[in-house]
Amino acid sequence: MPQFILDTGNAAQTAAFNALDSFTQGYVTCALWADCNGDQFDRDGEATFAELAPETLVRMVADCVHFQAYTGALLDLYQERHGRDRDSAGHDFWLSRNGHGTGFWDRGAGAVGDKLHDMAKTFREMSLYLGDDGLIYA
Repeated sequence: MPQFILDTGNAAQTAAFNALDSFTQGYVTCALWADCNGDQFDRDGEATFAELAPETLVRMVADCVHFQAYTGALLDLYQERHGRDRDSAGHDFWLSRNGHGTGFWDRGAGAVGDKLHDMAKTFREMSLYLGDDGLIYA
């Protein structure tokens, strides 16, 4: 399966994406890959960072900041002991919170992964949809 590489758009949009911490970058990339392509949005091309509605990005960033603060040292342990970098942890947060059938619990991290999964599930599912204006909303 080919790797998904997020199209971040023009220079300004790329700079905005690069300004996000790596956890949030992984989270946003996973959200657009997992929930906004192909049949889900009835489209041929892949979703891009530029298509995120500003308020959706604000909400995503806030959830990522909150989750990282909420999990604290446990997230550090996930990275240190189990080799999952912050980008991957952001990816796992999207998958776990939205019940995708994989995520923190499925990475061989044992009790650490299970606990992070349970913590992610305390966040409501976030469903993305394509607005009439062509932007992606939550």
